[in-house]
Amino acid sequence: MTLAARVAEHVNFLRSAGLHVLVNVDGGGVGGGVIDRLRSVGFDVNEVQFGSRAMDPRKWANRRAEIWGAMREWLNIGTLAKDEDLIADLTNLEYGYTSTDQILLEKRESMKARGLASPDIGDALAVTFAVPTRIAGTSTLEHAGHDAASAAKVTAYDPIATAMAGRSYA
Repeated sequence: MTLAARVAEHVNFLRSAGLHVLVNVDGGGVGGGVIDRLRSVGFDVNEVQFGSRAMDPRKWANRRAEIWGAMREWLNIGTLAKDEDLIADLTNLEYGYTSTDQILLEKRESMKARGLASPDIGDALAVTFAVPTRIAGTSTLEHAGHDAASAAKVTAYDPIATAMAGRSYA
């Protein structure tokens, strides 16, 4: 309930700034309760099941691998604040291939056996790539590798500055 309330508060803040907000939540584990609560109070939530079938099952073993792949493409042009925990999550996760040459990410249990924490922050970032989104002034970005003009618009977009525009905290 606490997490759902914090998500709702943040979404309402961004909406009050005139932004369209898309909410993606990993539906596995405790995420199911967060989704249920947000929906019960009127929020439209995209439930993302990491273990579900990939949209392109020829290349990806599951939805999680596919979403991380989309994030990896975006990282070629996108920028992130320096965060040591996020860096560890993005660089410690290994991948391999199935017998049918699909890309498969390392399981959390395997990471734990290697003495590493679950990449929760990385997964939280990755879930934002589960649904193609539209950024103001751009076309729908189904993946990051568009032309240079689109890349410039994406990298110039600053959601914090946009959300804070015109706000005064005296």
